[in-house]
Amino acid sequence: MKERNRWHMFSLILIIIVFLTGCAGLGDWTIELGAGYAIDRVNADEKIVTRQRNEISSRELIIDDFYAQKYLVHGNIICVGGLKTHSGRKTITDEERQNGSTIYYIINTEDDSVIGPFDLNAVYCILDEETDFTEEPSFTILPGKR
Repeated sequence: MKERNRWHMFSLILIIIVFLTGCAGLGDWTIELGAGYAIDRVNADEKIVTRQRNEISSRELIIDDFYAQKYLVHGNIICVGGLKTHSGRKTITDEERQNGSTIYYIINTEDDSVIGPFDLNAVYCILDEETDFTEEPSFTILPGKR
């Protein structure tokens, strides 16, 4: 009887371990921005801007070394704000999160051009020239760590 209880306990512990380690994608999400563009949360330290070229292809990374934190969509213009990550990495460290200054990229979905990085003042100047905003644009903040 004791041997049977040990196996039950071992099985229960094994199931709990598998459940806790096997649920990495549970908090992942995608925010569709239009024209095939999206912000994908891959994990807590990786929020990337992607584009899907067609229905059968996988998403491609649009902005290298960038951790997205906010976005704005207006017509054919998408503006994404976030932090620069170390070269070659999509994930962000706590130090980068605390000490980094927000940079912005502008995507024109008509010609798929991506320009940036810019500071917020430059973004407002560009948006003022390229769009019909009548007041200061407001960004949507992404959920999760900032």
